[in-house]
Amino acid sequence: MMDWKNLYTATSDEMRQMGMCVWDTNEQGTLWLIPHAQYADIPEGLELESILGQETKFQPGVTDDDQRGGFLAYGIRRVMED
Repeated sequence: MMDWKNLYTATSDEMRQMGMCVWDTNEQGTLWLIPHAQYADIPEGLELESILGQETKFQPGVTDDDQRGGFLAYGIRRVMED
């Protein structure tokens, strides 16, 4: 289950345990993709980044729910400390 409250403080291992997947790592941090199964649970207004680098705030029913390999084309970018 996704721990939305700790999404920005979780370790890499905890992110994986929540079902998230690394898409990309660069100087801005690591883009972690959200599992498609979690779409209905994403908090409205959560800051997301697409795999194309576009930033948006999540809007239920508006934000695209397209998936590839079980993951949304959106996630969160974090600088990982671990």
